[in-house]
Amino acid sequence: MSLMEFLLDLSTDPLAMVRFRRDRRKALEEAKLSESERDAVLGGNPKTLRTMLLQMGTGKTPNGVSASSVPMQPGPTPTPEPELEIEPPEPVELNPPPDPLPPSPVIIQPPPDVDVDVDADEATSVAPATWCMDQFDSMWESEGLTVVGLGIRGGLQTTPEAQLCIRDSGKVLYLVADPISEAWIQKLNRSSESLSGFYETGKRRIDIYNNIVERIMERLRECREVCLVLYGHPGVLAYPARESMKRARREGFPARMFPGVSAEDNLFADLGVDFGATGLQSYEVTRFLVHRYQFDPSAGLVLWQIGVLGETKWNPPHTAVRGRLKILAEYLARYYGPEHEVVLYHAPEVVTGRPRAESLALSQLPTAEVLTISTLYVPPRCQPRRDTEAERELMNA
Repeated sequence: MSLMEFLLDLSTDPLAMVRFRRDRRKALEEAKLSESERDAVLGGNPKTLRTMLLQMGTGKTPNGVSASSVPMQPGPTPTPEPELEIEPPEPVELNPPPDPLPPSPVIIQPPPDVDVDVDADEATSVAPATWCMDQFDSMWESEGLTVVGLGIRGGLQTTPEAQLCIRDSGKVLYLVADPISEAWIQKLNRSSESLSGFYETGKRRIDIYNNIVERIMERLRECREVCLVLYGHPGVLAYPARESMKRARREGFPARMFPGVSAEDNLFADLGVDFGATGLQSYEVTRFLVHRYQFDPSAGLVLWQIGVLGETKWNPPHTAVRGRLKILAEYLARYYGPEHEVVLYHAPEVVTGRPRAESLALSQLPTAEVLTISTLYVPPRCQPRRDTEAERELMNA
């Protein structure tokens, strides 16, 4: 049994996973994996596992595209050309003052004239980013466009309804990063077609995403029944999913989306973040810097896609990001202080991988190892201000 077959079984066969959990070494021996493969599985380093999978055979995914060139997230939200010389706000008190704390700014929503779903160069209107909310298309009709998420670990984190949609669709289009997920999708539905070939080095990301949307619409017009499968949650940082649903509905096709397990869901589980106790703010990192959103240092802060900070073109391995991380660190230090501890987080996409969570000071961020799908979690700096008048009003209501 190959390493690919072994991991695929663990992802999709509950009994195989039960046997592995009860006696990992016995399961590995029965699979007759090499010593290095066994060490990689037991070690749980997702980067090592993924590298070994890509080195098998030609190192290419089944559709012939090198998986190392495939993005680890299915179409991040397009971002405007960033002005990297970002001027920080006026200095604020870095050490939390004693209670009662002064109120912190909590204006999180963007101005009403900003369309947060489109690239600045492509914006032609200020229409809301969401589709019509007062009339949902039937969830269980197969006609039209169905968008589903695989979860972070395809198979194990794929919901039964998403699996049903993939298996039952007349045409499946997918955009995933790891070869295990790709092999499983093709096993579920032989009509499957990868969209990873649209990623071309040096090409603008917004152009890549719009070309993907065009292919989705082409297949939808031909087959009238398409299932689009994306890594993680299809409604999170996935421009092609939202844009294709809008266009499908404009052309009279039904469209629906089924959720998946996102990186944020894994972050809650792995880091123990309780946003009910601390609050949570969540931003795509380039927009966070470019738009200078006001945020509250007394609540948790999640910054997505720091591994492609400021990247408007697809240029792996995104070496230019290193200098931009210094800008991000200096900006955050104005609010938290350079020694404030933050966490670089990576949810493992391979079934036996372990979460990667590195605690470091903000001042160390520019030199830290950042992966394409790394997420930055910034814990609260201090306790939020307590409004005793509002508390009395609530208790006496």
